[in-house]
Amino acid sequence: MHRMGFTGLLMLGVVALASAQFQKGTAELSLSGSLGSYTAKSSSSNFNTSESRNFFFLAISPGYFVLDGLSVEPEIGMLAIEESEPAWLFLGNLSYTYAIAGSTIAPFIRAGYGVSNAMTASFAPNLLARVSDKLDVGVLTLGGGLKVRISDGAYLRTELNYRKLSWSTEYRGYSYSSTTDHTYSSFGLLVGLSVLL
Repeated sequence: MHRMGFTGLLMLGVVALASAQFQKGTAELSLSGSLGSYTAKSSSSNFNTSESRNFFFLAISPGYFVLDGLSVEPEIGMLAIEESEPAWLFLGNLSYTYAIAGSTIAPFIRAGYGVSNAMTASFAPNLLARVSDKLDVGVLTLGGGLKVRISDGAYLRTELNYRKLSWSTEYRGYSYSSTTDHTYSSFGLLVGLSVLL
């Protein structure tokens, strides 16, 4: 009889510990990224061009749970594209993680805003690259995914992520000036690791 009571208390403790991992006062460090390649083609009656580039994106997000499940996650990201200087991304995110009692899976959502020096490159209009030393590109991000526990306090993290970049370019001539507003949207999969501290 005592064994059954002890086993029941132990199981209750494990469930409570699993759901307590995303509680107020907990810190989390996440590393995520993606890699791939872009191909951009342009053609007209006078010329045809085609550019292919490989890319790598890496982001680090130290987070702190200000409420149970709700964390503040600043994010620093680097976008490296073949034959281009790296572009940087600085975001402030809010994230909510829902700990399912007794489960190794915790779904999450996040949203944020920040700045970058990435925008479409002149050699490939559909490809993002660093084209400025200024952080003058606004970035909106929305995402959601799953954290899957792989060991005590460590989670494999997968996220479907949407980013919208906005910026303006100004053209000045001898007798005219004009401003063009640009937006660039991307949707992709980020994979990484989260560790609760």
